[in-house]
Amino acid sequence: MLGNTSTGACFSLDRRYRYLLWRIWDPGRGVCNFLMLNPSTADETTNDPTITRCEQRARRWGYGGLVVTNLFALGATDPAALRRAADPVGPENDEAIAAAALGATIVIGGWGALGIYRGRSAAVRALLASLGVALHALAWTKGGEPAHPLYLSYGCALSRMKSAAPFRRGSPERPGRAHRSGGSRGRRSGM
Repeated sequence: MLGNTSTGACFSLDRRYRYLLWRIWDPGRGVCNFLMLNPSTADETTNDPTITRCEQRARRWGYGGLVVTNLFALGATDPAALRRAADPVGPENDEAIAAAALGATIVIGGWGALGIYRGRSAAVRALLASLGVALHALAWTKGGEPAHPLYLSYGCALSRMKSAAPFRRGSPERPGRAHRSGGSRGRRSGM
C-alpha cells in the first residue's frame, strides 16, 4: 500500500481528493491510522497542524508510522465545502480506508461532529466492523462521534468503541494496549 517511501500521499489525478497520507519513520514498529473528516493542506512532503499533531502522538505511543485517511477525501480547508460538493467522499475513498485500516496496528477516529453528514460516519463504522477492525478515539463529542485530535491534550487516553453502532455514554472500553498516553480521559465535546 505505501511502497518503500517514508513520506507520501495518494491523490486523485486532478488532486481534488486525497485518499491516503503517510509518514513512516520505523517500519518495524507498526502503523497508527488516524481516520478524520477531510484533508486540509498536507501533501506528500508537507504537514499541516493536524498531521503534525497526529504524528507526534503516534511517535509518543511508540508506533513506527502514521497513515491518515478521511471520511470525505475532498481536500478543503473549510469543512463547509463538503456540503457544496457533488461528491465529497471520492470514488476510491472506501477502498483507501479499508486498505489503511487493515494494514494498521490501530485505527483512531477523529472526524468530530460533522462526520454524520450524509450518514458517512455510520457507513464507515459499518465498513470497519465488516473488516473486523476496532475503532478507537481520544475523546467523544456530545453526539458520540470521535473528537478531532488537533486541540485535544496529549494526556487523553484512548478508548475503544464496542460496536459499529453510534456511541452512547458508557459504551467505550479502554484498550488493553501499552500505547496509552496516560493522564486524564479528556472527554471533550464539540469539535
